[in-house]
Amino acid sequence: MTKIITISSILAGFASLVLIGSALAYDHKVDVCHCPAGDLDKCFTLTVGEAAAEAHLLNHTNDSAGACPDCRVDADCEEPQCDGPQKISRGVCEEGSCLTVQAQCPPDSASAACLECPDGSTACCQESTIFQCNPETVECERTFTSNCPPVCPQLEP
Repeated sequence: MTKIITISSILAGFASLVLIGSALAYDHKVDVCHCPAGDLDKCFTLTVGEAAAEAHLLNHTNDSAGACPDCRVDADCEEPQCDGPQKISRGVCEEGSCLTVQAQCPPDSASAACLECPDGSTACCQESTIFQCNPETVECERTFTSNCPPVCPQLEP
């Protein structure tokens, strides 16, 4: 009789382990974005069972279901930088993902001007406006150049 009880106890214990193992195996895992002490700058993604996720979300008001976003604001993304003399790239936060966008500085422009002098001669010059990315400010800055004389050449007496 003892052997029969022992074997049935072993079988019952084994069945319990199988049932518990099956229940654990079917506890679907989900992501939770956890922000310790509500600090939005220190959030990280936890992967837990659904039951644990529900309990966790009830106890942490700043946490949310799903993986943490890559960003919340543009400042969380890549710093602006000059990509060559006339291009700027910067990170932009769009729907929780960082995207890199490029901006082009305005095109350069040049103009020629001629001035008729009282002596009948002509004084010509060229003026240019050049836009380039300044690496210190990471902004397109305008440079104006001119080789125009201030007045017509003086007449010799």
